[in-house]
Amino acid sequence: MLIFMRQAETIHTMRKYELEINDEERSMENLFFYIIPSTGTPNLSFMVENRGEFLTTLERIWLNDNSYYIGESVPSMSIVDIGPLTVPDVTDSYITRLTTVRGNIFIPDCGLPTYNHILQEWSMDSFTIFVMMTETLSQLHILVNNTHDEEEVLLDPPITYFDNDVENNRPGYSVSVPVPGKYYVEVTRWHDTPNEVQIGFGIVSLGLSSPTVLIII
Repeated sequence: MLIFMRQAETIHTMRKYELEINDEERSMENLFFYIIPSTGTPNLSFMVENRGEFLTTLERIWLNDNSYYIGESVPSMSIVDIGPLTVPDVTDSYITRLTTVRGNIFIPDCGLPTYNHILQEWSMDSFTIFVMMTETLSQLHILVNNTHDEEEVLLDPPITYFDNDVENNRPGYSVSVPVPGKYYVEVTRWHDTPNEVQIGFGIVSLGLSSPTVLIII
């Protein structure tokens, strides 16, 4: 009986330790999840970026009440493409979720897609510019403005959508804009001071085939 009790205690301790490790790894999962609509078809592709420290296994993608088994692993600091997946051809928004084997749920970083079966076209409720930092820096400022109209005419002055300081020491920042188009993105440090430094800048294009743009600085 004494040997049995010691064995049971050992098994309990090992199981408790395993659960603690699993809980810690689950809390450290950090995925960025993007939707890429197809043109003229009710299909969606996805891009998943793993910014966490551990390999993450993707379990399912949910589109409203429909789920698609994925079962693909994403190493740390890597990106995988998924799809295209054929989705039901209804004229409704798709509430989209990504689940992992560890039990985490992630929502898209680019808004939610809507498919119009009559027009056979997608629309997104958000277009996102994501600025990823290769090293965390403080005192950053991000400027995003629209440089062209729908007919590719240069705007003067540009329409400003974001012009603010951002939270310190984060690995990435997202800025949402309401419509597709060309946008000028500028990241500076110590903005509007004598020591201002330009970290990065450039023009990016957002559209239905690329509702999310990733900028690495």
